[in-house]
Amino acid sequence: NKMERTLLLQKIIDNSFDFLLAFDLEGNLLEFNIHSQKLFNCPIEKAVKKKDFEFFLNEPTYRVFKTQLMDKGFFSGGITFKDKNNKTFNRLVQASLISDKKKVKAYVIYGKNADKLEEIYRKAEDSEKIYKDLFEKSTNLIQIIDLEGNILHVNNAWHTTLGYRPSEIHHLNIKDLWVENESVFKSKS
Repeated sequence: NKMERTLLLQKIIDNSFDFLLAFDLEGNLLEFNIHSQKLFNCPIEKAVKKKDFEFFLNEPTYRVFKTQLMDKGFFSGGITFKDKNNKTFNRLVQASLISDKKKVKAYVIYGKNADKLEEIYRKAEDSEKIYKDLFEKSTNLIQIIDLEGNILHVNNAWHTTLGYRPSEIHHLNIKDLWVENESVFKSKS
């Protein structure tokens, strides 16, 4: 029955490990699940007295979020929030507008912990730096080409050995440099 479904839905919302906030279009709080209360260090009795923008790190962060949400009907990305003691935290959020008979009535924000995601990004950036350093400092000639053979990027050894300036490579195709029947590249000189 409808009453049981409503109670079940409320239990699901309250017991979620992710935070869930819902606001009407005037910025009044409609939903603030148990995880939200812990995360924002704020009981629901105090949270309902706040406007939506007060949960965000600052006004510019809120404006970017709200503009995209209203323009596109959804928001997806990382957001920095603050708790009642102004302690900041990042979350990966999904937000969407809630409509009733094609009229927007409210919006909901669903947030996941982004700490692990940030760690993954940092490790990826570190790996990228290592590979870039290896690429540039290698004594082997290394080039990156697209499927048509156009040269996209080359390393320093390639420039030094073949004599091309960095500005010249973007107009070259690997076929232009290949010496037929010799399996070698032509140098510029």
